[in-house]
Amino acid sequence: MADPLDVECQDRAGRGTQRLVRAARFLRPERLEDFDANPSVTPEIIGSLQGSAWGRPLVLIGDSGTGTSHLLIGAGTATTEAGHGVRYTTTAALVNELAEAAAGRHLSSTTARHTRVDLLCLDEFGR
Repeated sequence: MADPLDVECQDRAGRGTQRLVRAARFLRPERLEDFDANPSVTPEIIGSLQGSAWGRPLVLIGDSGTGTSHLLIGAGTATTEAGHGVRYTTTAALVNELAEAAAGRHLSSTTARHTRVDLLCLDEFGR
């Protein structure tokens, strides 16, 4: 029989991960292990995106349909599952949000909200 304390801890951790995923605001659920959109992306590259141990900025560049959004969301999801805060947005939406915040004189609180996360995922950089 399972220890009730272990079950409660696992349940709490699962809810915490779900909260982090919701807070990230991903467009859709994507997982790195489900990626098969681009055969030139090797399993080693996909494995290197697991977790949050990059230690430097990560930039994914590719034409439309090459799987960059899937990889970005998958890496963000893996990061939330490691217990870290993530925020997903498009580059255009972030620029608009910052411009509106500057016009409304609350830019510092807006930038603070984005700097509190461990990983900021900016999608559609070149569009």
